[in-house]
Amino acid sequence: VPMLLAMALAYLFEPVVRIITRNGRGPVGRPGAAIGIIIGVLLVVLVPVGLGVTFGIIQGSDVVKKLANSAQAVIESSEAPDDAAKKARVDELGPRWVKLRESIVKVREEANRVKSNAQGAAVDHPPDVISVQIYSVVDAASDWVQKNAGNLSKQAVLTGAGAFWLLVSLIGSGAVLVFTSFLTAFFFFFFCTSWGRVLAFWEGLIPEKKKGPVIEMLKQMDGVIAGFIRGRLLICGICIVWFTVGYTIIGVPASLIVGPLVGVLCIIPYASGIGIPISILLMWLDPSTTGWQAQWWWVLGAPLAVHGLNQLLDDYVMTPAIQ
Repeated sequence: VPMLLAMALAYLFEPVVRIITRNGRGPVGRPGAAIGIIIGVLLVVLVPVGLGVTFGIIQGSDVVKKLANSAQAVIESSEAPDDAAKKARVDELGPRWVKLRESIVKVREEANRVKSNAQGAAVDHPPDVISVQIYSVVDAASDWVQKNAGNLSKQAVLTGAGAFWLLVSLIGSGAVLVFTSFLTAFFFFFFCTSWGRVLAFWEGLIPEKKKGPVIEMLKQMDGVIAGFIRGRLLICGICIVWFTVGYTIIGVPASLIVGPLVGVLCIIPYASGIGIPISILLMWLDPSTTGWQAQWWWVLGAPLAVHGLNQLLDDYVMTPAIQ
């Protein structure tokens, strides 16, 4: 895998190497260009990604714990609506969770009324079938959260031996990643500095009679397809930074996780739109949001603005100028 990845990177960075070396006529040779690219990728990509993943795991764990505890509090209060202590706990979570609790309580009351009607009790009005269906969904969700909220919280924040083995696992994964990155950089250096010999090797696999038209066709394909791939990957990298910074500014929980994931989807045009409902839902459920950032117009408008501006830049600036 490191060897194949290194060859792919050498292919993708070949235009950059030609610019740096001025097609072999500049003061910097291919070895210097290869070393410069390796150092640049290390400083610009690997170090920020490593830090982002570390803090992203912390953010994600905190969000999972908050959502699990909030959902548990709402369900416990809805099952005992007259319990003042449980109701006060929900009140501390914010108006959105209070409204959710009230909605669940109403659905449960309607469902109980329907059950009473089915058992022959006197009621003032006929049963609402939709309420029964909603109640079944809410009841199933309640059972799932009650069974899994504790596990989610435990997985989100580990202590003692669990935290130690998690740290060992992370260190082991980090060591494998570092070694794989070293091998990739090692192979990249030799593929990059000997790119002519690499091409000669592949040309040697083409039958001599067909070599001329095949190479000409490959050059034409490379001019179109490679430009698209390089351009799309560069735009994807810019979008990852855009969404990560934008989500952090507007207050999306776990922005260091959600932002890069949505940015990666930009490699497929318009696929990043899935980030709109996800970011809105996370902002709406975040119990720590207060003030004007908790208003409905901000929760709906801010993610739409981030995605809208990104799409405008992609369509009218980045795609024409880069891709």
